Amino acid sequence: MKPTFSTIITTLLVSCALIVTALLVKREFFASSEMPESVYELDEASWRLVSEQGIILGEDTAPVKIVVFYDYECSFCRKSVPVLDAILRKYSGEVAIVYRHFPLPIHPLAHSAATASECANEQGHFKPYHDELYEKQGSLQEDSWVLIAQEIGIPEIEGFVDCLESDAVREKLEVDQRLAESLGITSIPTFIVNEKLFVGLLSVAELDAVVRYFLRNE
Repeated sequence: MKPTFSTIITTLLVSCALIVTALLVKREFFASSEMPESVYELDEASWRLVSEQGIILGEDTAPVKIVVFYDYECSFCRKSVPVLDAILRKYSGEVAIVYRHFPLPIHPLAHSAATASECANEQGHFKPYHDELYEKQGSLQEDSWVLIAQEIGIPEIEGFVDCLESDAVREKLEVDQRLAESLGITSIPTFIVNEKLFVGLLSVAELDAVVRYFLRNE
């Protein structure tokens, strides 16, 4: 049965409405926003210490680096995941994300989760493991680390298990902890973007404004 003229018109109108809705959602998602106020600006030496180590996603030579201090039992840190993902997609090649651990004492599994994420990183699986830890945030247990490693396809499970007791990984976490404390960081997430420090969750629009500020002034 051939579609009638009215059916064709209705289909076109629905398609147009969907396209307009998608464009409006995208515009809202990356809505223009004033750059949020930073708490303070790091000196050059401190910025190098913060930005030149850690787990980096994106190009190491990117003109804008976003350093994030976080832990895996922090609900606001979980909300920052899609924010950072959106910025990294939008500014591919121009932005890099540097992940630094700051597991809070009030979160009993955060330190073990951070260790596990470092071990996943050693096998090239940091981001899927990182995302899965946040996806399972409400149900994490001490036996979760290997189960998640198996779920996301980490190839060397024995090596992963050995890594969980690694002194080298423990030292990495201690370095991040001492660094955060030396900067006066007490809450998470904390973002440091090209030396400017921001405390608390930033929206996509706010972080986008910060990135655009630095890209304009590089």
